Amino acid sequence: MAERSELPCGYRFVPTDEELVNFYLRRKVEKQPLPRGVVRTRDIYSKNPWEIFDKSCNGFFYVFTTLRKKQNSRTRFDRTAGSGTWKNRFSKSFPGDDGKSFWFKKDYVFELNKNQSSADSSIDNGHWIMQEFSLEDEGIVVSESGWPSKGDDAGTLDNGGTYYKNSINYVKQGTPKKSGQAIKTYLFGLFDENLKERSRIPTSWSLRG
Repeated sequence: MAERSELPCGYRFVPTDEELVNFYLRRKVEKQPLPRGVVRTRDIYSKNPWEIFDKSCNGFFYVFTTLRKKQNSRTRFDRTAGSGTWKNRFSKSFPGDDGKSFWFKKDYVFELNKNQSSADSSIDNGHWIMQEFSLEDEGIVVSESGWPSKGDDAGTLDNGGTYYKNSINYVKQGTPKKSGQAIKTYLFGLFDENLKERSRIPTSWSLRG
């Protein structure tokens, strides 16, 4: 969505999807300068769309907006706005210019809550559709992995070194869906579990690579 820009008379802002993502959105995320007054920032989830944009103007409005996550959720976004909700109709992913990253195009329609009059609202305030463009979200996955340095027949420094080297090579290759795109990996702690009483799991661990 967008808002009326400050382009000179006679000019029209008709960007392609790729231009919106690779020039405007990416530069916005990377905090690089953008043409003044072409795409503004608006919180489209703060009010009904007709209270944010000029409903008497036909056409597209282009804006940047920030998504808000639902309470107690890391991945789901709150799409409520004013007296209704932006309902998703379809979503599609596209490869980025670098051949590694992805961007997404999603289509939404604004629907009033059940206690509102849909007929009256459509007549008074129009029919609102939104196309949302977003860059790939960098999710963080926390896991525990390791190899014992002693404690059983397989627990040796050499085996531990082989395990960690292979683990590093694995994350460099990416996932089946994103082959060749390295998985960002963070090492946050190293410790022995020598104070835990376990009968089958070794308690001595090391990192070698």
